[in-house]
Amino acid sequence: MAASVVPFRIPGCRLDAVQADPSDLTVDARSKVRSAVCPACGQRSRRVHGLYTRSPADLPVSDRAVGLRLRVRRFRCLSETCPQQTFAEPFPKLVARYARRTDRLAASQVRTGLTTGAEPGARLLR
Repeated sequence: MAASVVPFRIPGCRLDAVQADPSDLTVDARSKVRSAVCPACGQRSRRVHGLYTRSPADLPVSDRAVGLRLRVRRFRCLSETCPQQTFAEPFPKLVARYARRTDRLAASQVRTGLTTGAEPGARLLR
């Protein structure tokens, strides 16, 4: 399946690959930006220290579970006085720091829980 036929956008990301199985959809993506700002001192950096993969859950599409594989870069802070030597690039419009689900999935789950109640919402969302 080509990346251009994915029925949704991933904010701030470029799609690398899409794998479709009968029960799930896996989307490989990375950030479009070339640099990031250090959260401790505010210094902008382009120096990549390393890479890792995050796999947050996303909203389902046509009864298929959607899993994202985000390629996250770790940047080195260029300020000599900064206490934080490296930091990960943020995805502010997609997923919060340390989150295991996207912001849109979390918002949908909250709306369902508030509308139906906690236990019925949990059964419905399963």
